[in-house]
Amino acid sequence: MDSDLTTGVSRFQRGYYRRHRQTYRTLARHGQRPDTLFIACADSRVLPHVITSSMPGDLFELRNVGNMVPAHGSNCDATGSALEYSLHVLNVSRIIVCGHSHCGACAALLSGKAPDALEQTKSWIEQGRDVRELVLSSVEGGELDLQEALEDQETRSQLEGALERAMVVHQLRNLMTYPEVQERTADGRLTLLGWHYSIDSGIVEQYDRDQLAFHPVKAEAPKLLSRTFGSLSSLAW
Repeated sequence: MDSDLTTGVSRFQRGYYRRHRQTYRTLARHGQRPDTLFIACADSRVLPHVITSSMPGDLFELRNVGNMVPAHGSNCDATGSALEYSLHVLNVSRIIVCGHSHCGACAALLSGKAPDALEQTKSWIEQGRDVRELVLSSVEGGELDLQEALEDQETRSQLEGALERAMVVHQLRNLMTYPEVQERTADGRLTLLGWHYSIDSGIVEQYDRDQLAFHPVKAEAPKLLSRTFGSLSSLAW
């Protein structure tokens, strides 16, 4: 692995860096001025700059397990400091929360099972428990046999997809608990967007606040979660 990474560094220096040398030098000389804070999962299959075809200096990234944003007052300095810096120093005009398919955090949250060794991980994803209950209560009138549902691959996939999207909306709502986010969205200086990225297809869906739906970016037909898993009105922000 070390040799693979070393080879990758050499390839970067000879290729990508050389082609964009002036961009890097300008960024080094004048500093970064990204217009977007991109909150994504730490999953190795999710590459924000690749998904968005962004250049160096375009995205200020915050990544963690499950692309989560603890509510204001949760004493999560990693999130709070990223928000403060992006808003007060970088003055970003947009925050994107991007969930993704096959999310291990959401799968563990849905099943309620995680290895005992993952003590901190279990504590971290527990903040999504209410969202999990909302998704499950919207299926079959809340009478779903979860164990049976998880054994069916198609049903499990649908439940995980619904939870992944609902979790994105929940993080948007949590962002609105931060006073500086409230202030900037109210006066138009800041826009919040919720995305869901499909690793299988490359499709990126965006949350439509008015329709309570996710629909593919630059596409017309909305994918209403309520068709299968009930309304997300409880998560509206």
